[in-house]
Amino acid sequence: MATKKNARKKTNDEIKAENAAQLKETRMYTLIGITTVVILAMITLLIGFVIWHGNQPKTASVSPSFTTSNGAIVIVNGKVDDNGKRWDNIDSKDNNTINHLPVIANGQDPLCPGCGALEREIGDTVEYWSEHNQVVYKQWPLSILDRLSNGARYSTRVAADFYRFAELDPNDYLKFVSIMYESGIQPSESAFVNIDDSKIQEYGKKAGLTDEQAKQLTDGKYQDFVEATTSNLSKDKSLWRDAGDGQSTFMTPLLVINGELVQSYDADDMTTYIANKIGLTVPSETDKNKTDKITSSKSDNKTTSKDSSTKSSEKSSSTDKTTTK
Repeated sequence: MATKKNARKKTNDEIKAENAAQLKETRMYTLIGITTVVILAMITLLIGFVIWHGNQPKTASVSPSFTTSNGAIVIVNGKVDDNGKRWDNIDSKDNNTINHLPVIANGQDPLCPGCGALEREIGDTVEYWSEHNQVVYKQWPLSILDRLSNGARYSTRVAADFYRFAELDPNDYLKFVSIMYESGIQPSESAFVNIDDSKIQEYGKKAGLTDEQAKQLTDGKYQDFVEATTSNLSKDKSLWRDAGDGQSTFMTPLLVINGELVQSYDADDMTTYIANKIGLTVPSETDKNKTDKITSSKSDNKTTSKDSSTKSSEKSSSTDKTTTK
């Protein structure tokens, strides 16, 4: 019968070496675990910061002094109010503590065909109501369609020009808006042809600017402000509407009547639709022409942009969705 050999007894040095190796291995795995936890925590914090930062209001290097806190130009009695902040919390007749008038808010992208069609249909009537102190009119010049202007950044440029005109000539602001949305002047969204600054300056002078003011009109002073305003408004889900696919998003045209977002622009007559909403009468063409004559007589150097012989009834079923800035 074979005898079992006795295992050699480990020396103290060998035991110490094994213990040291085990300790080293344990420390290594512990360090790996700690490092993994730290990395995951840092990734989580980074993602959280990106989300948090993305939800923070964007700011601009230069902001107009006359707008509301969310960037609206306020038109009262036919001209831009120089103290927009006082209208911050006034969005309907019910909470209008200044003069108890209905409030129409209109967000427009200069390249949006639906915005142009709406402006051509309702613009002269809303201007009439404003000049006769029947409504408070808020406008947001927006920029969501730069991607369609072949690098010209048309939406941002012209929206900034709207703010600049409002600053330079508060009395004639709505005339300039009307001109820039005229059929034949507003560029096509699908077949874009740029309008350069010199031409926009001509339109500015047609609306009422002096030669010197026209040069300032296109200086780009408020382009950052347009981008910030558009980004901030696009995060306000109360301004989102159905995109037609069951999903809600931020789109233009953007029309809010007495605090109620207009969800559809399918009405045969949007002017009458709005009038019924706010309890006003649609003025006749004769009444609007009288107002145009009174306005144009204020200055020999200023002309109106209305062509009383025509009124576009163009309808556009398209809506323009915002893109991530």
